[in-house]
Amino acid sequence: MFLLIALVSVSVFARTPMNTLTYPGFPVFAKTLKGERVSPVIESSFKKRYGPLTNVSWSVIDDVSDVRITIATFTEDGDQKEVYYYDDGDVYGIGKTIRRDALPELVTKSIQSRFASGVIQTAYEFQERTSSTRYYVRVVTPRHSMIVSANEFGETRVYQKEKLKHLFE
Repeated sequence: MFLLIALVSVSVFARTPMNTLTYPGFPVFAKTLKGERVSPVIESSFKKRYGPLTNVSWSVIDDVSDVRITIATFTEDGDQKEVYYYDDGDVYGIGKTIRRDALPELVTKSIQSRFASGVIQTAYEFQERTSSTRYYVRVVTPRHSMIVSANEFGETRVYQKEKLKHLFE
């Protein structure tokens, strides 16, 4: 009898991919594309909130202030979203790309008045846990491409600005 149980166990383990095995003796951790292990605390926090989504990609960034942020990227209701986590599993914020026409009217008007010759190309909505929603917008003028941050009250700040190179200069 013991031999039969041992053979069945070996057979099951031999045919079951490691990432689908739920046996607690073989822990499986999420990894980033670079092979970095995602903290089990963060992975557990994600699964509690969003369930066991199978199509999640992970990345880790290190802030200049030595804060490590782990990002879970997934699709929910047809929208790609990113959840940003601190190392302790707390959510820093949630972001997603939005359509330009989905920007709040005050944000759009503020950007248009500050950058009259500019065109809004892309918009990203970021909801931080401890502050108001921010919008990161790529604005292109005839001379520059900029990333502009705006809050829901229309206050703007240029985060990145680069001069465009024209073919005939």
